[in-house]
Amino acid sequence: MLDETLKMSAFLAGMLLLLALNLLPGFGAAIYAVLSLLWTATFLVVEYTGYIFSRQRKTFADQRRFIRRNKLLCLGFGFGALSLLAIPFLQFFTIPLSVVGAVRLMSDCDMLALPQGLDEDA
Repeated sequence: MLDETLKMSAFLAGMLLLLALNLLPGFGAAIYAVLSLLWTATFLVVEYTGYIFSRQRKTFADQRRFIRRNKLLCLGFGFGALSLLAIPFLQFFTIPLSVVGAVRLMSDCDMLALPQGLDEDA
């Protein structure tokens, strides 16, 4: 419960800071548009990987560490999910499929982190 509160607080604080960019005349709105998409894609990664992290009883700090360690993969996943969520009626299928995709992403990243010559069952 505390982790979920931290996640939502972090997202809202980030969006409020980005909202202040709209006060800059001229280029503030353009910067806001780009950075808010980046922030939302990052939040989608946090949201969808949160299911597997909570199932494994890992903390929000562990989740942030995972996202920082796999920055480009996570951003790619987040932008993919964001793109699919923008399509009407496809949203209903995107949410559960994104959770499955996040589990696969985490599983694949954990497999890549194993030392060479070791397999998961050994």
